Amino acid sequence: MRFSLFFSLIVIFCSCNSNINNVIVPANQLPESKLVIKQGDNCYDLEITSLKLLEKSKKEVIVEYTIRNNGNIPVSIEGEKRSSADNIGIQIFFSGDEKFNRGDLLVNGIYLETPSDSDGLIPPKSAYKAQLVINLDRKTSFHSSLIMHVDPVQIYNECDETNNYTSMKF
Repeated sequence: MRFSLFFSLIVIFCSCNSNINNVIVPANQLPESKLVIKQGDNCYDLEITSLKLLEKSKKEVIVEYTIRNNGNIPVSIEGEKRSSADNIGIQIFFSGDEKFNRGDLLVNGIYLETPSDSDGLIPPKSAYKAQLVINLDRKTSFHSSLIMHVDPVQIYNECDETNNYTSMKF
């Protein structure tokens, strides 16, 4: 059972659109984090701090999202191995409300890509910003919200796992 779930996630991630216009945003260009980490704790904390609708047509939407590393150690975007199994991933769902539920429809999954001018790390208090094209073919009139989940297979053991979701109405 566990293997089939993992395999399903890999298939979902491999068959999706990539990020466009991705950049690393330095910590001094972002607002302060709300998370307080005790001194001596070394941990990651990925949080989706922004999700904006840039364009919408009948067939697709383009969204811009920002993922901040609130932790106190750098996060590797593409992991340490050559395979994508340890890369930071994102899942996108259509939902009838702005809260993640079991019945929400998974419509997209991607792995983050390292920006060309980056070393592949998101430093502490810095962020990864990108745009994503989402196909609306599977959306129904019951789906009024878009939900995004970062690190869905929990590659990174984070200080706070409760801030990995965000949503927006569209």
